[in-house]
Amino acid sequence: MIPGMFGAPLKALSGYLPPLETQDFVLSGHSGVNASSSVTLIKLPHGLSGYDNVEDALAVAKAAGKRVFVDITGHGCVNCREMEARVWSDPKVLQLLRDDFVLVALYTDDKQKLPESQWVTTPDGKVLKDVGRVNSYIARSRFGVNAQPNYFILDPSGGILAGPRGYDLSISGFLKFLSSH
Repeated sequence: MIPGMFGAPLKALSGYLPPLETQDFVLSGHSGVNASSSVTLIKLPHGLSGYDNVEDALAVAKAAGKRVFVDITGHGCVNCREMEARVWSDPKVLQLLRDDFVLVALYTDDKQKLPESQWVTTPDGKVLKDVGRVNSYIARSRFGVNAQPNYFILDPSGGILAGPRGYDLSISGFLKFLSSH
Protein backbone atom coordinates (compact mmCIF):
# COMPACT_ATOMS: atom_id res chain seq x y z
CA MET A 1 0.00 0.00 0.00
CA ILE A 2 2.99 2.31 0.40
CA PRO A 3 3.30 2.85 -3.40
CA GLY A 4 -0.36 3.91 -3.44
CA MET A 5 0.45 6.77 -1.09
CA PHE A 6 2.56 8.21 -3.89
CA GLY A 7 0.03 7.72 -6.70
CA ALA A 8 0.83 4.17 -7.87
CA PRO A 9 -2.25 2.18 -8.93
CA LEU A 10 -3.49 -0.43 -6.46
CA LYS A 11 -5.72 -2.61 -8.62
CA ALA A 12 -6.42 -5.10 -5.84
CA LEU A 13 -7.84 -2.36 -3.59
CA SER A 14 -9.17 0.19 -6.07
CA GLY A 15 -12.60 -1.43 -6.28
CA TYR A 16 -13.17 -0.65 -2.63
CA LEU A 17 -12.15 3.00 -2.80
CA PRO A 18 -14.17 5.91 -4.19
CA PRO A 19 -12.65 7.66 -7.22
CA LEU A 20 -9.79 10.05 -6.45
CA GLU A 21 -11.75 12.97 -7.90
CA THR A 22 -14.37 12.63 -5.14
CA GLN A 23 -11.91 13.05 -2.27
CA ASP A 24 -11.80 16.23 -0.19
CA PHE A 25 -8.02 16.11 0.24
CA VAL A 26 -5.96 15.35 -2.85
CA LEU A 27 -2.27 16.23 -3.05
CA SER A 28 -1.99 16.28 -6.83
CA GLY A 29 -4.52 19.06 -7.44
CA HIS A 30 -7.22 17.28 -9.46
CA SER A 31 -10.06 19.43 -10.74
CA GLY A 32 -13.36 18.13 -12.01
CA VAL A 33 -14.28 20.87 -14.45
CA ASN A 34 -12.89 22.63 -17.47
CA ALA A 35 -13.60 26.29 -16.73
CA SER A 36 -12.67 27.46 -20.23
CA SER A 37 -15.62 25.69 -21.82
CA SER A 38 -19.32 26.47 -21.73
CA VAL A 39 -19.91 22.73 -21.39
CA THR A 40 -18.47 21.17 -18.26
CA LEU A 41 -16.04 18.29 -18.71
CA ILE A 42 -15.58 15.88 -15.84
CA LYS A 43 -12.53 13.79 -15.11
CA LEU A 44 -12.96 10.06 -15.49
CA PRO A 45 -10.58 7.20 -14.67
CA HIS A 46 -7.33 6.68 -16.59
CA GLY A 47 -7.07 10.26 -17.84
CA LEU A 48 -10.36 10.09 -19.72
CA SER A 49 -12.80 12.97 -19.66
CA GLY A 50 -16.48 13.16 -20.37
CA TYR A 51 -19.75 14.83 -19.53
CA ASP A 52 -22.16 14.65 -16.63
CA ASN A 53 -25.33 14.67 -18.72
CA VAL A 54 -26.53 12.92 -21.85
CA GLU A 55 -27.59 16.08 -23.71
CA ASP A 56 -24.11 17.66 -23.66
CA ALA A 57 -22.52 14.35 -24.70
CA LEU A 58 -24.97 13.97 -27.60
CA ALA A 59 -24.29 17.52 -28.84
CA VAL A 60 -20.54 16.89 -28.84
CA ALA A 61 -20.96 13.44 -30.41
CA LYS A 62 -23.08 14.88 -33.21
CA ALA A 63 -20.43 17.50 -33.99
CA ALA A 64 -17.61 14.93 -33.82
CA GLY A 65 -19.44 12.11 -35.62
CA LYS A 66 -18.87 9.74 -32.71
CA ARG A 67 -20.97 7.38 -30.64
CA VAL A 68 -21.75 8.04 -26.97
CA PHE A 69 -20.62 5.70 -24.20
CA VAL A 70 -22.99 5.99 -21.23
CA ASP A 71 -21.61 4.93 -17.85
CA ILE A 72 -24.31 4.56 -15.19
CA THR A 73 -22.20 4.62 -12.07
CA GLY A 74 -21.90 5.79 -8.50
CA HIS A 75 -19.16 7.30 -6.36
CA GLY A 76 -19.61 4.48 -3.83
CA CYS A 77 -20.01 1.67 -6.38
CA VAL A 78 -17.41 -1.02 -5.70
CA ASN A 79 -18.19 -2.95 -8.89
CA CYS A 80 -17.82 0.25 -10.93
CA ARG A 81 -14.34 0.87 -9.52
CA GLU A 82 -13.38 -2.74 -10.20
CA MET A 83 -14.56 -2.48 -13.82
CA GLU A 84 -12.54 0.71 -14.24
CA ALA A 85 -9.44 -0.84 -12.64
CA ARG A 86 -9.53 -4.22 -14.33
CA VAL A 87 -11.33 -3.66 -17.66
CA TRP A 88 -11.12 0.03 -18.58
CA SER A 89 -7.37 -0.05 -17.85
CA ASP A 90 -6.75 -2.47 -20.72
CA PRO A 91 -4.87 -0.52 -23.44
CA LYS A 92 -7.27 -1.59 -26.22
CA VAL A 93 -10.33 -0.64 -24.15
CA LEU A 94 -8.78 2.70 -23.22
CA GLN A 95 -7.93 3.46 -26.84
CA LEU A 96 -11.48 2.74 -28.00
CA LEU A 97 -13.00 4.83 -25.19
CA ARG A 98 -10.62 7.71 -25.90
CA ASP A 99 -10.77 7.68 -29.71
CA ASP A 100 -14.19 6.38 -30.73
CA PHE A 101 -16.62 7.71 -28.12
CA VAL A 102 -17.90 10.72 -26.30
CA LEU A 103 -18.24 9.61 -22.68
CA VAL A 104 -20.95 10.48 -20.20
CA ALA A 105 -20.98 9.38 -16.56
CA LEU A 106 -24.29 9.43 -14.70
CA TYR A 107 -23.51 9.25 -10.97
CA THR A 108 -26.68 7.99 -9.32
CA ASP A 109 -25.48 8.67 -5.77
CA ASP A 110 -24.28 12.26 -6.26
CA LYS A 111 -25.83 14.40 -3.50
CA GLN A 112 -25.02 17.74 -5.16
CA LYS A 113 -28.09 20.00 -5.12
CA LEU A 114 -29.26 21.35 -8.47
CA PRO A 115 -30.41 24.90 -9.17
CA GLU A 116 -34.20 25.08 -9.34
CA SER A 117 -34.07 25.51 -13.13
CA GLN A 118 -32.62 21.97 -13.40
CA TRP A 119 -35.05 20.18 -11.10
CA VAL A 120 -36.97 17.33 -12.70
CA THR A 121 -40.62 16.58 -11.98
CA THR A 122 -41.56 12.96 -12.57
CA PRO A 123 -44.93 11.99 -14.11
CA ASP A 124 -46.25 11.19 -10.62
CA GLY A 125 -45.38 14.72 -9.42
CA LYS A 126 -42.22 13.99 -7.42
CA VAL A 127 -39.64 16.79 -7.70
CA LEU A 128 -36.02 15.61 -7.99
CA LYS A 129 -33.62 18.24 -6.67
CA ASP A 130 -30.16 16.63 -6.67
CA VAL A 131 -27.87 15.17 -9.32
CA GLY A 132 -28.08 11.56 -8.11
CA ARG A 133 -31.85 11.42 -8.00
CA VAL A 134 -32.13 12.95 -11.46
CA ASN A 135 -29.53 10.49 -12.82
CA SER A 136 -31.29 7.55 -11.14
CA TYR A 137 -34.55 8.66 -12.72
CA ILE A 138 -32.83 8.89 -16.15
CA ALA A 139 -31.30 5.42 -15.67
CA ARG A 140 -34.72 3.94 -14.90
CA SER A 141 -36.91 5.89 -17.31
CA ARG A 142 -34.63 6.24 -20.34
CA PHE A 143 -32.42 3.15 -20.04
CA GLY A 144 -34.60 0.74 -18.02
CA VAL A 145 -31.92 -0.11 -15.45
CA ASN A 146 -31.68 0.42 -11.72
CA ALA A 147 -28.20 -0.90 -10.92
CA GLN A 148 -24.55 0.03 -11.29
CA PRO A 149 -22.52 -0.33 -13.31
CA ASN A 150 -24.50 -0.39 -16.50
CA TYR A 151 -23.17 0.69 -19.86
CA PHE A 152 -24.89 1.72 -23.08
CA ILE A 153 -23.75 2.86 -26.50
CA LEU A 154 -25.83 5.53 -28.20
CA ASP A 155 -25.77 6.89 -31.72
CA PRO A 156 -25.27 10.68 -32.00
CA SER A 157 -29.06 11.15 -32.09
CA GLY A 158 -29.54 9.33 -28.78
CA GLY A 159 -30.74 5.96 -30.06
CA ILE A 160 -29.53 2.94 -28.12
CA LEU A 161 -27.13 0.87 -30.26
CA ALA A 162 -25.98 -1.54 -27.55
CA GLY A 163 -26.62 -2.27 -23.92
CA PRO A 164 -27.21 -2.69 -21.22
CA ARG A 165 -23.93 -4.26 -20.26
CA GLY A 166 -23.44 -4.67 -16.55
CA TYR A 167 -20.64 -5.87 -14.31
CA ASP A 168 -18.55 -8.38 -16.26
CA LEU A 169 -14.75 -8.46 -16.02
CA SER A 170 -14.26 -10.04 -19.46
CA ILE A 171 -12.00 -7.68 -21.40
CA SER A 172 -12.72 -9.47 -24.69
CA GLY A 173 -16.45 -9.20 -24.00
CA PHE A 174 -16.14 -5.49 -23.25
CA LEU A 175 -14.13 -4.93 -26.43
CA LYS A 176 -16.83 -6.75 -28.40
CA PHE A 177 -19.47 -4.56 -26.74
CA LEU A 178 -17.55 -1.37 -27.61
CA SER A 179 -17.04 -2.53 -31.19
CA SER A 180 -20.69 -3.42 -31.78
CA HIS A 181 -22.50 -1.16 -34.26
